[in-house]
Amino acid sequence: MGQDSSRVRARRKITLLTEDRYGVEFLKRLIHSKLAGLIDVRSVSLNVQRIAGLCSLKFTRQLTLLASMSDKTIIIVDGNGQPNKVYESIYEKHVKQVEKRLRNVRIAMVVLDKEIEEWVCLSLNIKYGHKPSEALNEYLRRKHGARLRYEKYMLPDFTDKLDIQKLIKLSRSFRKFIHELKN
Repeated sequence: MGQDSSRVRARRKITLLTEDRYGVEFLKRLIHSKLAGLIDVRSVSLNVQRIAGLCSLKFTRQLTLLASMSDKTIIIVDGNGQPNKVYESIYEKHVKQVEKRLRNVRIAMVVLDKEIEEWVCLSLNIKYGHKPSEALNEYLRRKHGARLRYEKYMLPDFTDKLDIQKLIKLSRSFRKFIHELKN
């Protein structure tokens, strides 16, 4: 027989779009291993994809398709030191068009201050300037010698180094990310 409908809850379909190739695996690991205590991952059907060219019409088409198939779409992009300017640009070029076309779509943006490596740097107490990835590179060189350099493919391996409580306290973009996943 059928299950009691009061106990069956539909899974929310959330799509995450990231501009980093290795950000896809990083975000999957982050949500399934580190955020399981903050978010009921069993109630979420997660689709994480790479953005198909942030400054292209291809992205608008990708966003339209994925937003139409999701309960919520979260775009995660680097702010490159100008998060407000990046937000406005992406909203005007892409999100606004999709919202007009689809009406009841839920699209949120998480713009990092610099780049996604800032979450790793904050967790490991690494001071960084304009490029957290360069600071992470220097950290690895000091720790492991000149033979080890940070490369983007290493990003998912840093998931287990993230300090979630520290990020909630110190990172505006991380708090926004958590908020958007929960709501």
